[in-house]
Amino acid sequence: MMSYAGSKKDTPTRTNQLEAIVDRLNGRKKFRVTGLQMSCFDPASDHTAQPQRGFPCLQQVGVDYDGEDGISVTALYPAHNVVDRAYGNLLGLMNLGRFVGHHSGLKLKRLNCYAMSPRLGKVVKRDVQNLVGTVSTYLQSEEKVA
Repeated sequence: MMSYAGSKKDTPTRTNQLEAIVDRLNGRKKFRVTGLQMSCFDPASDHTAQPQRGFPCLQQVGVDYDGEDGISVTALYPAHNVVDRAYGNLLGLMNLGRFVGHHSGLKLKRLNCYAMSPRLGKVVKRDVQNLVGTVSTYLQSEEKVA
């Protein structure tokens, strides 16, 4: 996200997508609402014949205004192991949203996460129970902060 390889007029470039979004939210750059997107998928390196890649499982992150003082973050996963990786990925996305919010003077109000092909992954019932307990405890602590 912070050093995305691309090209402009056949010239290789590196783009800090995170900085671009913060600058737009701060009013330093004009933008269209649909321009608050960060891509993680790179066709040049990610279109392979491998049956499963370790990274990136996240394809795209979008940011949108959620009222006058807040933002929402939406993440898109083409496939996602919803038990094996969900907690860590959601925590990372929440921290990303808080970072963008902090640096743009806005508050993260909502996190949306979409998995086009959700999978359980390699889990047992105990793993699911532990995940539910961890998330419940975290949400209760967040309610006290808010």
